[in-house]
Amino acid sequence: MEQIENYIKTIPLYHSLYGEKIKNFKFKDRLKEYPLLLRSHIINDFPNNWMTSKLRNALNLDEIEKTTTSGTSGHRIQIFRKKNWWKDEYIRTYRYSDYLKNFHVDVGKKAILTTAICSNATCYLDFPSYRERIIYNTLYLNISTDPNNWGKADIERMIIELNDFQPEYIDADPIYLALFLQKIESLGIKIKLHLPKMITLSYELVTSYTKRYIQNRLNIPVINLYGTTELGYIYIEQNGRQIRCSDLSYVEFIPFAEKKGIYHLIVSSTKNEYMPFVRFKMGDLVKINLQHKFSQLLDDTQIEYICGREKDVVFNNNDEPITPGEIDHLLSKLENNILLYQIQIKNRIIIFRYMTLDYNQITVTIQEQISEILVELFGQTYQIKFRLERSIAPEVSGKFLNIKKI
Repeated sequence: MEQIENYIKTIPLYHSLYGEKIKNFKFKDRLKEYPLLLRSHIINDFPNNWMTSKLRNALNLDEIEKTTTSGTSGHRIQIFRKKNWWKDEYIRTYRYSDYLKNFHVDVGKKAILTTAICSNATCYLDFPSYRERIIYNTLYLNISTDPNNWGKADIERMIIELNDFQPEYIDADPIYLALFLQKIESLGIKIKLHLPKMITLSYELVTSYTKRYIQNRLNIPVINLYGTTELGYIYIEQNGRQIRCSDLSYVEFIPFAEKKGIYHLIVSSTKNEYMPFVRFKMGDLVKINLQHKFSQLLDDTQIEYICGREKDVVFNNNDEPITPGEIDHLLSKLENNILLYQIQIKNRIIIFRYMTLDYNQITVTIQEQISEILVELFGQTYQIKFRLERSIAPEVSGKFLNIKKI
């Protein structure tokens, strides 16, 4: 730890952020006394704000890879890290899972199904061949910007590639995988799909309906992973609980809506030796069980669920914040055949857009159940409308929004 602390003291960004306090910096000691690291700090004057003699030397020796996080252009972060950084991160993370701990990172085969805009370290904007999309022992399946536009040929191609590649497990964006499985059924595709031993879901907020459908459809272990391109994995689901992947990282919880147990997730990570993040305000929120006592700085505090991004928060009649995770947590208690939904809010109107497994409308009874939840959250003054959709488009980033302010 002393070595990384000394390195942090050489990074221009932290010099400007901490001033004279940089001289006495310790990674965990009195950490909360230091300012939060924001996305704007990371982006502004990149790469000069991170440039050290160690980083410059690694760049000259071609030991560094450069990547960019997914998201809209204004929120995307450029990252320097050592080549094949994810290999070490997978090894660190998989040991926390009873299902993943026996996966051999060097030889085990994995397939990834997510946005073609950015799939971990690889981004595709053209139409590469099957062989070009196999990098080391990983197959990147998707080459389309919107999974709603997948036709029969696209689905058959991915099934054939999975059957040929025979991955041990699939890491997927939950909505991309759910739409892939639904289209197999709706398009009447008869090619038998090779089933992996397990599925991991990541890349965006995992909604209850999509996970339930994937679990029921495949009947194999489905594991939620939570992390970011810049930080790696932070939580992994184990037996219905969110388990901290605590290697080389530390989390803090700063109040957002404290009465409801909603907190900012603040992460300090030394996984990336060239860009260590100290007290990074990710912009994500988590729900903590109010019955559990915890300190503001306690890494092993148990969280109930991920609430989504702060920028997606909306407010009710009483100006109280409502997070995507809270809405989904309540909707998950309802039994219905909804696959995907998006709540649009404008003035005092809530439009509940939804897709179902059979493309048919939900019943009046189900509409009433959903309306009760939305009224409970937002108040009586909102008018609630329902709209059946054949498709719900992703954003420019390739990810989907559960709540959209229009």
